[in-house]
Amino acid sequence: MKKVWLASIVFIFTFTGLAFSSQSAFAGIGDLTLVKTANPVNVLAGANTVVTYTFQTDNNSNEDLIQCSLVDPLFGTIFSGQTILIGESRTDTETLIINSDTPNTATLTCITDSGTTFTRTSIASVNAVSVSLAMTKTPNPPSVMTGESSTYTYVIFNNGDEPVTCQDINDDVVGTVATNSVVIQPGQSAQFTASSGPLQKTTTNLATVVCTDTNNNSGTAMASVTVTVESVSIAMTKTADQTLVEAGTLVTFMLDITNNGTVEVTCNDINDDKLGTIATNSVVIQPGQSAAFSATAIIDFTITNSATVVCVDDKGFMVTATAMETVTVIMVGGEFLPIDTTALMLAGIQSSAIWMLPVLAGAAGAGYYLVKFRNKED
Repeated sequence: MKKVWLASIVFIFTFTGLAFSSQSAFAGIGDLTLVKTANPVNVLAGANTVVTYTFQTDNNSNEDLIQCSLVDPLFGTIFSGQTILIGESRTDTETLIINSDTPNTATLTCITDSGTTFTRTSIASVNAVSVSLAMTKTPNPPSVMTGESSTYTYVIFNNGDEPVTCQDINDDVVGTVATNSVVIQPGQSAQFTASSGPLQKTTTNLATVVCTDTNNNSGTAMASVTVTVESVSIAMTKTADQTLVEAGTLVTFMLDITNNGTVEVTCNDINDDKLGTIATNSVVIQPGQSAAFSATAIIDFTITNSATVVCVDDKGFMVTATAMETVTVIMVGGEFLPIDTTALMLAGIQSSAIWMLPVLAGAAGAGYYLVKFRNKED
């Protein structure tokens, strides 16, 4: 009774070993065996992997085997009409490009000297796995002012059927995004962030990730995004229709505001330190466009006045521009017309008397004046 129980244990162990062999299947009864194996057993789907199949035949019987043939559905007849002597083994190999799951069964048929036919089969399966990756890249914010930064968020998706290890995540502007490797299970994702650093111009950059599965098959995913760099820049010019006038002349000042930036601006405050408010209504100026304003004033004194404009973009970023113009009042009829206090600061006195000119000229060491003599007939 005890001997039977031990024999049963040996039988179960042998059966289990056959059932759980992952790389080859054995077919044999007693003294003739056929073992078919594939290498590699896992291939990358669509990668045109060359797989080598090995067929091992062993005659451990007490008879020579004649008229042996080996047939495989992938390769057709591998050999036929062959003799395998007692104790002899033979090995045959075939290669095939595999791109998808491929299970197949080889069949060995032999006849003994006594006329008995033996048939053995062996199956070998090749599994096609996919390293399928995808990556998204999102900037926050998608537009910045000159010199500002944006934060990129990278999300890597494993759309394949094997776990993958990702260790090379690079950005052609940022550089290395992550130095540590990460394992991503099928159907899962991993997220990374990196700063763009100060941007001086609109930038499109490309991120690339390389991941490998457990069979060392690799896959690559890429994602690109553009961050718009905006600039708010305005310029203003100010000109007078006359810059040399007699006292009491009506002068028109013209102001031209140009948007040299990349976004529209709204200009609300246009003021002159001598003329006051030039415009009370706001004006929207598109990039590359300009707006014109004018103001008039009667000029009695030599004057240099400064105009200032304040504009703002849709994000509240404010810029200003300033422009100046000088209008000079000249002397008529042998005497100065009234002049600005600033012009006579050296003398510390405002006057229209002609006798002041030599005093000023002597103080400076040099000078000149213009005298227009009235016609005696006037």
